[in-house]
Amino acid sequence: AGHHSGPTIPFTGHMLDDGEEPEVYHNLKGASPDLFDWFQSMSEFQSLAKDDQELLKSSMALTTSWNGEDIPNHPQNAYGLKNAAWDIKSQEEFLSLHNQYDVLLVDFHAPWCPHCRNLSPVYEQVAYYFNTALHAMKAVYDHEATDYVKAPTAEQSLPQGKILIASVNCVDFSSICTEHKVTGYPSIRIYRLDHEGGDRDVRALEKYESYVGGRDLTSMVKFVVAAGAAAMPGRRDFVSRLIASHDDEVDHSRMVGPVVTMKPEENTQVYAHSGCRISGKIVGRRVPGSLRFTVSQADTSFNPEALNMSHEVHSFSFGDVEVKPHML
Repeated sequence: AGHHSGPTIPFTGHMLDDGEEPEVYHNLKGASPDLFDWFQSMSEFQSLAKDDQELLKSSMALTTSWNGEDIPNHPQNAYGLKNAAWDIKSQEEFLSLHNQYDVLLVDFHAPWCPHCRNLSPVYEQVAYYFNTALHAMKAVYDHEATDYVKAPTAEQSLPQGKILIASVNCVDFSSICTEHKVTGYPSIRIYRLDHEGGDRDVRALEKYESYVGGRDLTSMVKFVVAAGAAAMPGRRDFVSRLIASHDDEVDHSRMVGPVVTMKPEENTQVYAHSGCRISGKIVGRRVPGSLRFTVSQADTSFNPEALNMSHEVHSFSFGDVEVKPHML
């Protein structure tokens, strides 16, 4: 059996009675400050049903425990870490998952990329939280499983419900990344299922948003929770419903709006094929000379072979020239 290298964290499946929560907070503040801060930050979800709030909390405790556990024979990812994200291995599988889940978060990564290596521990925890921990704790609350003494192995089958955290290895499955025009790593994208009769074929994969929020565990989990809330607007029990095996009748006593104050779109950029535009002026020391443009980003590694280096120059002038709109 594996040993627990971190603090003892309560993630039993009973609802906390009055007076219990301060004791949990007191213990966590000294033993696990990050988890304590997570609990304190739950004010953004204060309109949720009480059992959904507890589900979010206990699942984070389970995730923190899993991250600190030494679990023999646990499946590993390309970086030698415990794997919890669903690995997509074909374009056909990608489309099938898009049509199955309301919220599909995908990390396009390359093992040679240092930024991908840095993100991997956090992303696997995000994946464990949504693909495994929420479902495991819901089973405890529903009396379908006993309380956990230690965190279980990450689920190796597709989770039920409406959210999936997945990844694509762009070295092993380069054709997928080429198809999706991925040029930098890691690229984290969110795909939302259109229930209003939108495309269900491969064209649906052209519609996505790039995640540009924080790459820490709290920021990413909050973002996905908010995206889930947007998929089920007005429901105080949307967390339970997002991981349920089937839809139930709407209980109007659990309707309220808005449920979550944070907006997922504040952490995304809508994808477009427009490319980039450069305007302005530079000062050169001599003429003739060379002018080179390169692309760089602090937390992204770019693949030169995948970049579209074609360009179109609308205006190129010498001297003190005012840049006007028609020149762009």
